[in-house]
Amino acid sequence: LEHFHEGNMTYKSKGISSKTPEVFLEVSPELAKERGLKDGTLVRLTSPYGNVKVKCHITDRVKGKEVYLPMNDRGDAAINLLTSSYADKDTDTPAYKETKVKLEILSEEGSNPLPRINHRYGNPQPQIGVNVQKKWARKDYIFPGEMVKKERKQHG
Repeated sequence: LEHFHEGNMTYKSKGISSKTPEVFLEVSPELAKERGLKDGTLVRLTSPYGNVKVKCHITDRVKGKEVYLPMNDRGDAAINLLTSSYADKDTDTPAYKETKVKLEILSEEGSNPLPRINHRYGNPQPQIGVNVQKKWARKDYIFPGEMVKKERKQHG
């Protein structure tokens, strides 16, 4: 529905970029109420590894004290600036979902980072599916974690 991975190719698509013209932070209604956040509030997220500045989008897509920052690389708001070098033991991919951050309000008022044409306001156009089960059923398919385990055994 939006940018793929970090958007290296999809940022070039005007159709997709018009739906997500800037990076946004999804914030739960509960956390927004507790902290006085609104759509467009500019915040700084700080982790032990770095910080980013990003505008809030209040949504029930996240709950409680969790926030969601898409993995789009747009300068000052790239999630890689917040993450450590720790990786998932099976896939050797960055541990994005484990990042703790402190949230500070920089500017209470601001424009909503998501335009009304974004699917979060209704009328989503999801793809039918990626049919990953077909890939997993192939005889040549090897689960990524298995490759990492084999490499570790060979080098360890």
